[in-house]
Amino acid sequence: MSIVQTDIHHVFTNHCKFMVGNDSLTSFWLDNWIGDYPLKTALPRLYLLSLSKSTLVADMGRWSNEIWLWSLQWRGPLFHFEQEQLLLLSSLLESKPMFCHKMDKKIWTPNSDGLFSVKSCSKMMD
Repeated sequence: MSIVQTDIHHVFTNHCKFMVGNDSLTSFWLDNWIGDYPLKTALPRLYLLSLSKSTLVADMGRWSNEIWLWSLQWRGPLFHFEQEQLLLLSSLLESKPMFCHKMDKKIWTPNSDGLFSVKSCSKMMD
């Protein structure tokens, strides 16, 4: 990748978030859909221990009577400090509403309407 491609990729990934709906397009660990960073970056130890590293949000639980139930799987028992990270993850997940009848979509955070524009991307690269 050239330097310009790297800069554009960095700007785009850091300023594009997912609005999660029915979870069918959003990667649980790799996409920026909850908090300020992808969960892989925010909670790297839990990412390493996860049995579902490249899984979509939709595959990390199930709907029951229009209520989302998480089902996270780990390689083994978690140590005390990992349990603390799990509590943080649980708190983040509880704070994020899920919608079973809406599609996921990407939003561009520099624009208040959430739509990408070359002008706003250019400003972010300056």
